[in-house]
Amino acid sequence: MATGRALLFYHPGSDKVHWCLLDKDNLREGAVNASSIDKLADDVFGKEFVLVFPGEDVLIRQLSVPRAAGVNPAQLIPNLLEESLVEEIDQLHFVPVREEDDQYTVCIVNREKMISAIRFFTDAGISLSVIIPEQLLLTVNGDRWKLLIDNNQAMLKTSDTSACKVTLAELELLLPALFREKGEPEAIDLLVNHDAGDITALSALTSPVNKTFLGDQPFDWLTQVDAQVFRYNLLNGFQHESLKAKSGFAAYGYAAVFFMLAILVMFTSQFWQYSRFSEQETQLSSSIDTLFRETFPEVKRVIDPVVQARQLLLKQQSTASVGSGFLEIFYLLGNVVKADTTLSLRNFQYQNARMTFTIAAQSIAKVESLRVQLQRIGTIQTEVLSTRNEENQVIAKMRITAKASS
Repeated sequence: MATGRALLFYHPGSDKVHWCLLDKDNLREGAVNASSIDKLADDVFGKEFVLVFPGEDVLIRQLSVPRAAGVNPAQLIPNLLEESLVEEIDQLHFVPVREEDDQYTVCIVNREKMISAIRFFTDAGISLSVIIPEQLLLTVNGDRWKLLIDNNQAMLKTSDTSACKVTLAELELLLPALFREKGEPEAIDLLVNHDAGDITALSALTSPVNKTFLGDQPFDWLTQVDAQVFRYNLLNGFQHESLKAKSGFAAYGYAAVFFMLAILVMFTSQFWQYSRFSEQETQLSSSIDTLFRETFPEVKRVIDPVVQARQLLLKQQSTASVGSGFLEIFYLLGNVVKADTTLSLRNFQYQNARMTFTIAAQSIAKVESLRVQLQRIGTIQTEVLSTRNEENQVIAKMRITAKASS
């Protein structure tokens, strides 16, 4: 059983981890130490591990979320913030924390960076219980702001829930905007190391700036962690994020779930022709039928979606026309992708005659070749929405739209 907490400071690209112990009141015990990752578990034994995530990789926003009947307000947040974010929302992890009424504080972090950090520690046998944003460790008192400058980086906290970590150049642009938006604070408590220069934006302030020089030890400024900080745990919802439906499957109800399961069974046997799964397919089809009848006892006649899907496929194979349904569009995509073994379909979503999908390819040329092949079909419009590099592959987000029949 863990006794007390150990605060771990994550430095991407380094095998050294700075850490310190917290007592029951979250006061720092002793100095901040450093251990190699392979010795960390032995050096900090029997503690609850709390990871401090680099502040420059965490965006914190405050917003008001309107209430809607039957909708969890937190589910609306990614779409409400989408236009103001540089990265696509499916690449980000959102941690909404309700403050009061309809007000939320939202911590936003790149999913791949989260995964890298978690793997770095789990590969060393360390299980993380909490991950908190670095900038929230600063403490503020009333209308006073706290500004920490360490070499070329600055952390600024203006309230209990509003904080950021930026470069000094970015800080010079940020401060005037904050003064206009929030007004001048009662005072600014400035913590600096001996290498920090003057901040031009502070010279125009009429509020006092109380400067304190830091010691030579790393993270010397940290003496206590506010218990409220643990509310903003970046692990909240993270393990289940990839399992959430992307395109509103819940709106279709149970029948849509059963239909999609059946389509997946058909997809396995038709496109990839895994004949060895025929027995499992029969068992699964029987289970789906039984579950459907138990859930909807009032339905007397159950239409077999697999039979319907196969009929659609036969029609698709024997005619040049292309429908705008899920199966018709996916049939076209599947035929092109399966012909090139270097392509890998990651995920897809369908809505209103439009299918958006993610594909992994060896090069950008492969992505363009796929787009051209799909475009040549003539009855669909194909677009490349975005591309990024990941582990020697190109990951492309693409969209197929069925053209309106003339």
